[in-house]
Amino acid sequence: MKLGAVLAAFLLLSAGHRLAAAADAGGAGPVNPDPIVATVSGIEIPASEFKLIMHRQMPSVVDYFFREYALEDRAGYWADTGDPNSPIVLLREKTLSELRRIKTQLVWAAKLGLPAEPSFPKLREQLSKENARRAAAVPPQTVIYGPKQYALDVYYDIQFSESAYQLRQKLAEEAEISEEKIRQAYEARKSEFAEVSFEQARTTLENELALDIAEDRIRGAVAASAVQTNDRALAAVKPRSEP
Repeated sequence: MKLGAVLAAFLLLSAGHRLAAAADAGGAGPVNPDPIVATVSGIEIPASEFKLIMHRQMPSVVDYFFREYALEDRAGYWADTGDPNSPIVLLREKTLSELRRIKTQLVWAAKLGLPAEPSFPKLREQLSKENARRAAAVPPQTVIYGPKQYALDVYYDIQFSESAYQLRQKLAEEAEISEEKIRQAYEARKSEFAEVSFEQARTTLENELALDIAEDRIRGAVAASAVQTNDRALAAVKPRSEP
């Protein structure tokens, strides 16, 4: 047998052994290091994004269980015991709720043509390019505002906050406020506008009412948004490594 044929046969045999080993281990191939744990408003949520938001909810969950049950954060605190009234269950619920709020607004903003990136992987690509641009900047020819490099959590917040702000402004612009509603608001807050006439207060009140309508529309959209979870992948996301 020629050397080339021997080598080809060896490679095929090695590949077969690797596949068999993977099957024996219960897997059909390489393990996804960042599996999809949920879908919110049609947008996939990878485990890395879920964990990013999860960490922000931890203090409020710890505070709640301490106030209500005098339960302190200790080893095994985040264990999934099957109890529906446990820290890990509430933590997952709060994380999904926050992601629902975030993604619904990002999807809506993107549909309206506003700057918004609902996809976490694409947002990370944007961050990588932005940090590369900042690293390559040579002062004083190029002026860079803000930090030399953005951390992922900071960049995530900045991008969402800007998109959410523009969405509210856009929806407020579309809101139709009747003269009667504005006058009712003025009468209800007359003590606040004691030194201000209706005409002087009109623009302020109209803007506030328009923003209230925008907020109501956003809350309604969040409540109506669709959420699907991959329970097995979700259960694998841990707040931290337990001893």
